[in-house]
Amino acid sequence: MDFLLKISYLIRRPSLCVLGDLTLDTGNYFLFSCPFKWHIWQQVLQDCTLSTITQATIFNALFNLSMPPWNLSHSPLSPMQLIAGVLVGVWKAHWLHVFSAAPFLSTNIIDSTHKLLINFRQEETLFQHKPP
Repeated sequence: MDFLLKISYLIRRPSLCVLGDLTLDTGNYFLFSCPFKWHIWQQVLQDCTLSTITQATIFNALFNLSMPPWNLSHSPLSPMQLIAGVLVGVWKAHWLHVFSAAPFLSTNIIDSTHKLLINFRQEETLFQHKPP
C-alpha cells in the first residue's frame, strides 16, 4: 500500500488498536494503556526510577501535567524528561509499525527508548558545565 492509501485507510477505518487486539483505540489506550505499549512504559520507567509505575501516574503526567514525585538523585533527568522519552519511543514505534510495517517488538522498543534517554542525559550534562 502506498503512503496516501495508508492514510485514507487510517482515516476511514474504525478506531481500533493497530497492534491487533481489536480494542477501541481511545486516547489513553493509544498512548499507554494498550497492553503492548504499557509493557514498554512499565519496563523503561521501572528501570529508570526503581519505582512501581501505575497507569494513573502516567495519565496524570500526560493529561494533567502532574509529574510523579520520583527520587531521581542518581539521574540528571527530570520526571518530565523520562515521561517524554518513553512517549517518544512508543510513538515512534507505533508509527513505524503503521506506515512502514515495522514489527512492534517490545524488547527492541525498550532498548531504543533507553538509548534515547541516554542521549537526553548526555545532552543534559552538556548544559550543566559552565564554560571557562
